[in-house]
Amino acid sequence: AALQKKHPNHIFTSFGLHPQNPDEKLLPFLENLLGSPQPPDIIGEIGFDLFNEKYKASEKKQDAVWQVCLDLAISYKKPILVHTRKAMHKIFNSVSDLKKIPAVIFHSYPGSFIEAESLLKKGVHAFFSFGKPLLNGHKNALSSAAKLGLDCILLETDAPYQTLKGEKETRPEDILRVYEKLASLRDIPIAVLARQIEKNFKTLLEIA
Repeated sequence: AALQKKHPNHIFTSFGLHPQNPDEKLLPFLENLLGSPQPPDIIGEIGFDLFNEKYKASEKKQDAVWQVCLDLAISYKKPILVHTRKAMHKIFNSVSDLKKIPAVIFHSYPGSFIEAESLLKKGVHAFFSFGKPLLNGHKNALSSAAKLGLDCILLETDAPYQTLKGEKETRPEDILRVYEKLASLRDIPIAVLARQIEKNFKTLLEIA
């Protein structure tokens, strides 16, 4: 909170119930945070993780937590940050609610370009964030990042995760490599890309 006061419009907060630990007992805490004098700017990460049997076992809890978080995002008019693995079908099941949310950010977007385009066409104010999978040759990430409108793209590192071969961890400064990759992919100057990404971030948070 102190850093946020010191650097307004540069540091933003987010709080969510991650689908790998969908603890319903934390939902009242989230609602109290949202009603506090310094609420989080974004709700998330929230979403679904059906990557393996361990996470699939909590699918019903994930469903319940997801719906409450969507309801809170609608009530408090907050953007959401979405984590989804092997679960894009569940995202589409919630389109009617997602359309009511100011902005929906897909963290390390794993889906296809067609799925992203479909969400936009259905009226979801979506932003698709890409990280080091662009450097790792991830087909869906490369295709979506190359074809989507620049006005709905964000970039990230997910540090310390999403390491490349031979790396022990991802570092925040790796974001430069992500920018360089997308600028090359889109054949635009990195400065132009940086201005657009900044504009997108300000748009989703409604910053003048």
